[in-house]
Amino acid sequence: MEERNMKHTIALAVVTLQLISLATNTQAGKPTDYLLRDSAVRDQNGDITAPCISPGGEYSSFKLLYWNYPPVVRGGQKVIHRIAWERIGANPNAVLYLTVIGNWNPDEPLATLINGGFQAVGETMVAEVEFTAPQKRGIYRIRWIMAAAFSPVTNFYSMEDDQNPLWSEIVFRVE
Repeated sequence: MEERNMKHTIALAVVTLQLISLATNTQAGKPTDYLLRDSAVRDQNGDITAPCISPGGEYSSFKLLYWNYPPVVRGGQKVIHRIAWERIGANPNAVLYLTVIGNWNPDEPLATLINGGFQAVGETMVAEVEFTAPQKRGIYRIRWIMAAAFSPVTNFYSMEDDQNPLWSEIVFRVE
């Protein structure tokens, strides 16, 4: 299990680095990917403005414990994946929003895991998300996006003023 998670973490890191070059591709029909763009930008305090964490990694007040998913699925298949995260610090009264969104339908979250709720420091949460894989063969991406602000991030690419969300991404293939 540990070795499998490491392979997924390495694959995620490689894909994320490859995708950074696509982040600001504003050719006709291609949106700006604000999360990728801002994952390499630091604010006046030196903090990354949209930090990306890999499963098993942590940033600031959250740790993404694991994200289990099938890396290859059939078109139209019902897919279930489990995500676990832990609150490890910061303001326990912060209002949280957590969405899971796929790039094949970027304006419709697959799930809203926290919608203006709270999570106690030290609390571990586990969510199971089910969705139907796209019919068309190809490579697809899913993002787990945590915002501690005034509203959830509801677009896969985020928006320019989305209050510096914490996020993670997985990639899967439809055959």
